[in-house]
Amino acid sequence: MAELDWIFFDLGGVLYRLDFQAVWDDFTEACGRSVEKIKEALYEECRFKGFESGRITGYEYYRGVMDRLGTCMDFDGFVNAWNRIMVRDEAMFELAARLKRTVKLLIISNTNALNARCIEKDTRDLTDLAVYSFEIGVMKPHRRIFRKALRVSSARKKRILYVDDREENIEAAERMGIPSVLFRNQRGFEEVLLSHGIMP
Repeated sequence: MAELDWIFFDLGGVLYRLDFQAVWDDFTEACGRSVEKIKEALYEECRFKGFESGRITGYEYYRGVMDRLGTCMDFDGFVNAWNRIMVRDEAMFELAARLKRTVKLLIISNTNALNARCIEKDTRDLTDLAVYSFEIGVMKPHRRIFRKALRVSSARKKRILYVDDREENIEAAERMGIPSVLFRNQRGFEEVLLSHGIMP
């Protein structure tokens, strides 16, 4: 296996667990609507993709959700509830901190401006670079987001390992010649690192 200069990390499902239930619980309590109605409002396809792709702002997304629910929740409360989804996987953060001693780390994630603000508090000193869908204008598996990651890192493809928990993203990266691994659990990822000569 080639030596590595960079590891490109996805966030949700890799460095973070996604706690959807905590989000739904907060919104149902604050808005007095059913979980089904909350899901419909939060993940209405056009609005949600517009938010994750940076075509609408966090405040515009908030207003759209409130209008759909026919209720009112203050913006700060909305942001706090929305960010409950991101739960650090402490063991993976510790592993990433150890990896940073020998390779550079880049985040490449489908995310929005509100979650990114929360994430950056955790990752500011951990990672070298970040590429977010809301800043690029497209979401993975679109090629443009991978091209951006390659450009800002100046990394040689063969010396990258891209880690993601979604098969369609792995397949897209590999079609571009970026060596990739489907993340299932930390132990499996550590075995891949060992195959590259990196002791986790």
